[in-house]
Amino acid sequence: MLQPPDCEISSDKVCEVCKLKKAIYGLKKSPRTWFHKFSIVAASYGLCRSFFVHSIFVQYSLVGTTILVVYVNHIVFTSDGH
Repeated sequence: MLQPPDCEISSDKVCEVCKLKKAIYGLKKSPRTWFHKFSIVAASYGLCRSFFVHSIFVQYSLVGTTILVVYVNHIVFTSDGH
């Protein structure tokens, strides 16, 4: 990786770093990384992942049951509560 052309390299700097800004799309681990982050966010809202089907999240409450299903690039959210 090279420094950008407009970046001046001076002799007093011992170590220079380029930061790569790239989306996770197209990477081998991107689906797993996205789903892991999604699971953390879903858990922060009180949704628990199903033990049998890992792409289903459920929340039970006094108001009703909430179900969230993730399939490829679709998310279905349904609830019987008000």
